[in-house]
Amino acid sequence: MEQYGIDVSVFQGNINWETVKAAGKNFVMIRAGWANSDGSITPDTKYQVNMNGALSAGIPAGVYLYSYLTEPVFAQTAAKNLLKMVENTSLLYPVVLDMEDRLYINLPREQNTAVAQAFLSEIQNGNYYSMLYTYASFANNYLNMQELRAYDFWLAEYSTKPSYKGEYGIWQYTGNGRCDGIPTVCSLDIAYQDYPTIIQQAGLNRPLHPCIPAEEVKKLQQTIADLQNQLQTVTSEKNTYLKQITEIRNILK
Repeated sequence: MEQYGIDVSVFQGNINWETVKAAGKNFVMIRAGWANSDGSITPDTKYQVNMNGALSAGIPAGVYLYSYLTEPVFAQTAAKNLLKMVENTSLLYPVVLDMEDRLYINLPREQNTAVAQAFLSEIQNGNYYSMLYTYASFANNYLNMQELRAYDFWLAEYSTKPSYKGEYGIWQYTGNGRCDGIPTVCSLDIAYQDYPTIIQQAGLNRPLHPCIPAEEVKKLQQTIADLQNQLQTVTSEKNTYLKQITEIRNILK
């Protein structure tokens, strides 16, 4: 089922999130800021306000980071810094690298791809759902998308129907849209996957327990899964016994 959403940053000004919710928006992608070439992050001045407002209104959110990264090693640094920014935030949509700046036009396709790979894999290794955002023309001409097929893709293509031939999970179909509750134009998006369900069922987008070693957390998670399987078995046996009792009672009538 398609979900309709928006993406916002400081440029959208003061947003009335309850009105956005009432307008039927199912999700929002919020700019966390931008990644500098050394991997440091300059936060969007409205990031926390927008995140608090969206979540308070009950709108599922994801984040995106505009990129000026040109080296894989610093892309990893930026990903780690972003994970620190969102570690106490309930995200039901992906953590995204926004790779569209004109600086990439002057870099080799292989280098751009390596930067994206380094960032996305670091986010994924951090137990979060990672995604790449860019325009169709950029994806076709400045990235090796086949090498990034392990990661989801948020496509920007402003048209009535995308011409992009690859797979994508979210489509940004205009950057000049309108939404009640937002005083300026904003970008409008359609999500084709149920990200909240996918992310929750996979146990992503939330940090591992800070007081328990990661290996111990995995063991505990496996124990939960084993107990759930045993419970299903017990429930199945119970139903079988109840059926047999009912059949015997029917004979005795």
